[in-house]
Amino acid sequence: MYDTAESYKILSEADIIIANSYTFLNIPKRDDQLLVNLWHGSGVKAHDYYDHDLNPRHAIKLKNYFAKVDLMCAHSLDDRFKLAAMLNYDLRKIYVTGQPRLDCVAVSDGKKKLAKLFGDSILKYKRIIFFAPSYRANMSCHAGKIFSDNIFRVDDYDYAEFNSYLEKYDAVLVYKLHPIEQTAFSGRNFAMNDR
Repeated sequence: MYDTAESYKILSEADIIIANSYTFLNIPKRDDQLLVNLWHGSGVKAHDYYDHDLNPRHAIKLKNYFAKVDLMCAHSLDDRFKLAAMLNYDLRKIYVTGQPRLDCVAVSDGKKKLAKLFGDSILKYKRIIFFAPSYRANMSCHAGKIFSDNIFRVDDYDYAEFNSYLEKYDAVLVYKLHPIEQTAFSGRNFAMNDR
């Protein structure tokens, strides 16, 4: 239903709207509505007001959206300060809530779940490196590169050196693409092996 006439009707009647990142960017907001933003990531990102080449139209879009946001959630005190600067947002409206979405990690059998996805061969490795990079670049923000000849999108990537590292530590890499990257990398071929 996202971004449909039906969803906008529901949103217009809601007393509280809970959003994630820039979800509902263009909704009109009533004065008596509460808009809570559960910011989904953490750490410094080279976008928004941290992007020195910030497009002036994007700056206006940011200003208009965050003027509607009544409060935000952050993972840590450090993230609270970073978000305030990155989004030019009132620090007093950012609350540290921790990262409850990751509570399940402490009690789940991650290796068993990965084996369901990748097969039992993943269980033979001593270490699993799980890499889930955050947002980096898309059509509306040109911080960083979209395309590269390697999945890490770095210019000095050395396939043989990285593979040697994985072998040395009996490790395997599981790489979870960001949703924006999934389409950018669709159909592209990268040198890969069992690790």
